[in-house]
Amino acid sequence: EPERALAQVVIDQLLSAEAIALLHETAGEALACAVELQMRTGRRPQEITHAPLQCLDHEERVREDGKLEHLPVFVYRPEKRPKTRKELPIFAEERRLVKRMQAATRERFPDADPTRLPLLPRQYANRSGRKPLAPPMLAVTVRKWMSALAELIGPDGEPFDRTKVFPYAFRHSYAQRLADEGASESELMDLMDHDSFE
Repeated sequence: EPERALAQVVIDQLLSAEAIALLHETAGEALACAVELQMRTGRRPQEITHAPLQCLDHEERVREDGKLEHLPVFVYRPEKRPKTRKELPIFAEERRLVKRMQAATRERFPDADPTRLPLLPRQYANRSGRKPLAPPMLAVTVRKWMSALAELIGPDGEPFDRTKVFPYAFRHSYAQRLADEGASESELMDLMDHDSFE
């Protein structure tokens, strides 16, 4: 829907070092990582929370000079087509986030089969480590974070309405950034996992 995307100036504040540190204080590492990863990748909450531990891969691409380069991708299963394996190109910051959570999860469940573990296992009632975070926890986490944040400024310098910051707003914001940068309709449909541009 129109106007559900957050302005880039708002996203920039949410991704600032101070705001991310506060997110970690209020939510803990796994939930903070989930929220930040969603902001950066625009995936649906369940696609983030149910990502497998082994969700990093590389895509081979031939550069203009003819050399082969390996670009990091985030591997997930689209919520609407869970049997499909999708790869989303990511940047170094997203890769660093995933690597940090992979290490934390392996340290927490050292004897578990890594192919059976989620990237973001839930904190309680999860002895085997196989239960992922519940997607609704992202909304709860974002609400607590917004309540704790000292200020949030809108594009015109006005106080920004924090009720507009919720998990799906991150997805809309990601799509809007792609559109603003000139992504084609087919590219947007592919990156957002939609069959129609409607």
